[in-house]
Amino acid sequence: MLGSQKNGTIQQANNEGYPGKTITFLQDSIVPKINTLKPDYILLEIGVNDMSFPVEPENAPFRLSNLLDKIASACPDAKILLASISPIWTNRILDYNKSLPGVVELKQKQGMKLYLCDMYNAGIVINDVPDAIHPNDAGYAKMGNVWADAILSIQKKSNLPTVPSNVNVLAGPRQNIVRWNSAFQAKGYKVKRSMSASGVFKEVAKVIKNYWWVDTAVVNNSTYYYQVSAINDEGESENSVTVNTTPTENLGILINCGGGKSAGFAEDFGYEGGERSNWYWDKINLKNVPNQNAIFVYKTGRQGSFVYKIQNLDPAKFYAIKLHFVEGTFNMPEKRVFDVEINEIKKLANFDIFEKTRTKNLAHIESFYLKPNAKGEFNIRFISEIGDACVNGIEIGN
Repeated sequence: MLGSQKNGTIQQANNEGYPGKTITFLQDSIVPKINTLKPDYILLEIGVNDMSFPVEPENAPFRLSNLLDKIASACPDAKILLASISPIWTNRILDYNKSLPGVVELKQKQGMKLYLCDMYNAGIVINDVPDAIHPNDAGYAKMGNVWADAILSIQKKSNLPTVPSNVNVLAGPRQNIVRWNSAFQAKGYKVKRSMSASGVFKEVAKVIKNYWWVDTAVVNNSTYYYQVSAINDEGESENSVTVNTTPTENLGILINCGGGKSAGFAEDFGYEGGERSNWYWDKINLKNVPNQNAIFVYKTGRQGSFVYKIQNLDPAKFYAIKLHFVEGTFNMPEKRVFDVEINEIKKLANFDIFEKTRTKNLAHIESFYLKPNAKGEFNIRFISEIGDACVNGIEIGN
């Protein structure tokens, strides 16, 4: 490790980390040091402070591009590993992360030895970021694994993606939700299934844009085994570790919309459209919520106009549906008004969370008791009228 700064307790804690600094600061201050140090690898995660203060966030990708040009000019033989920002729940961070693949693709075409490391989908969850900005030891360990996988892959001179990590599966009624972390250099993933741990695993899905897949071609009380591989234009990685689960009718489906696994709720899945909402910084009042451990469910959400699709339920059976809401942004009504349709039937019209709760940051639940459609589906659609529709959690139970 090389650098003029010291941080941490390991023997070689040299680095060029500068708390509170921005992309422009690195452009002006770090490049001469890189030229002197001549590192083999440069691990770069930058942009948090540009987004947080904020400092012209819309121009941050342009400033990043200039910084990369200066680094590559000062040390052309170094491999630059650019990381997306790990989960900090603001829309500016999301927009910035979305810009990074385009920056990397352009620089690679220009011959730069630049690689993108996906920290945002590295399995860092809400509990790993207690102040919503800085990871704890568990979060930093996950970040370290992303850097290590990338460096080892580059050293092997392999253009294949790395093996997906943290593969897990959660059972529900007649369905299994398979999840995994992003893999270095992956452009998509293959999900494979078998009826035994030692059996033949056959591909059952190809996933391009998500890190989850819902297997609805299952029956209750049978055990299913899964592996996941990563793919890109060069080929396919080895298969991941094998995971298994057994769906049963007694299990419910709990989704932490826009957030990670917490308090019995699964990490966000089953959605089409929308985006993660901003982290709610204030204390959430849970006095009307049975699950007093569900604080992180109300810290994030999904917003915009979007739909959650819950599939493979019993079409002859009634299910309890609970939608979890909190107004964490506005201090008055008529700032966020939206409709909620379930299977094309309007269940909430001109719904205003603040008008319902009469206060900010008070958790609220709307409940329904319904049958799925003839296909065994609930399509829960959120339609923005004023501002962005939002939801914090969804429960489907018996």
